[in-house]
Amino acid sequence: MRVVCRVLPGCLLVLALAAPAWSQAVVRGTILDFQGEPIEGAAVRIEGDGYLQEYPTGADGAYSATLPPGTYTLTFLVQRQALLVENNVPVRVGEPLVRDFDMSALSDEDQERALEMLEARGDANAIRAAFDAGVAALNSGDVDTAIAQFGIAAEGDDQHIILANLAQALALGGRHEEAAQNYALALIQDPENAVYLQNRGIALGNTGDIEGAVESIARAAELDPLTAGMSYFNLGIIFVNRGQVPDAVDAFERSIDADAENAQAYYQLGLALVGTAPADAVAPLERFLELAPDDPNAQTAQGLLDFARTQ
Repeated sequence: MRVVCRVLPGCLLVLALAAPAWSQAVVRGTILDFQGEPIEGAAVRIEGDGYLQEYPTGADGAYSATLPPGTYTLTFLVQRQALLVENNVPVRVGEPLVRDFDMSALSDEDQERALEMLEARGDANAIRAAFDAGVAALNSGDVDTAIAQFGIAAEGDDQHIILANLAQALALGGRHEEAAQNYALALIQDPENAVYLQNRGIALGNTGDIEGAVESIARAAELDPLTAGMSYFNLGIIFVNRGQVPDAVDAFERSIDADAENAQAYYQLGLALVGTAPADAVAPLERFLELAPDDPNAQTAQGLLDFARTQ
C-alpha cells in the first residue's frame, strides 16, 4: 500500500475523443473503510495526459472505469478527501487492472494520518473561516494570503466553489497552470459552469496551451452565449501579449461574431491586422470608429485607418 498523501497532482480536463470500445482498458476495484467494510459514495479520480474523470463506488464499495490505455495517476477519495495517490500506473488493453484501497490495511501511522484528514474535513467552522479569510484577502488585493487561505479550505473540503476561488486567486497571482488545474477539478463537480470554463480557458491561454484555451472558451460560449464576446476578446489580448498575431486575429473575429457591437474587439482586430494585412484592417477600424467615435483610441485608429487605406 502506498503512502497516504495530502497533495493532489496537477490535472487537465478530458480533451481527447473517446477511443473505440475495442481499444479501451479497464480499471476496477473496491474501497474499504477502517473496518474493512465497503464504502458507498467514495471515488477514484483517474487522470493522465488530457484525461480526467472520477468513478464513484456503489453500495458494495466497487468502482469500474473504462478508459483509453496509457499511464495514469489514481487518487482514492473518501468523503471527497484524497487519502491515497498512486502515480505512473500503466493501464493496458486486455486483463483488467485491479486497484483496491483498503483503509484497514494501512499502517497505524497512515491510518492515524487518514483519520486526521477526514476529521479535518468535517470541521466546517474551520473550513468556513479559511474560506471567508480568503475572500476578504482577495477583495483587499492580498493575493498571497487569499491563495493560502483558499488552499486551507480546499484541503478540508474540495467542493467546486472553494476550488474555483482558489483558481481565481492563483490566476491573479500569475500561477496560471495551477489555476487551470483547479478550475479543471471544479469542473468535475460542475461540468457545465460557463464561468469556470471561460476562466480556465484564459488560464490555459496564459500557459501557452492554445488548443485547450480555445476549446474551453468555445464550450463556455455554447453554454452561455452572453459570455462569448468578452471571453474571446480576453483570449485575443492574451495572444497579442504573447506575440501570436494569427491566433489573436482569430480570437477577435470570434469575439465579433458573438457580439457585433463590441467596439474594442474591432479596434484590437484592426490593430492586429494593420501590420500584416493592412487592407483587411480597414473594415474593422472603420467599424470601431462608427461605434466609438469618442473613444480615447479613436485618433490612433484614424491614423491606422488612413495608413491601411493607402496599402
